[in-house]
Amino acid sequence: MLFRPSTWTKVRKKGYKTGVDEEETRRWREDNLVDVKKNKREDNLLKKRREVLLLQS
Repeated sequence: MLFRPSTWTKVRKKGYKTGVDEEETRRWREDNLVDVKKNKREDNLLKKRREVLLLQS
């Protein structure tokens, strides 16, 4: 059986990781990315505050 390229990709995508919900996975990834960015920002702010305190002493 021969498929056109567009049909073939649809068939492949349909059978790929059928147990994974795309929407849920995307939301989970976005939430984790937000948490990582927040933690990184907090770490950078803490470093700056420590430097300022050391310079003032």
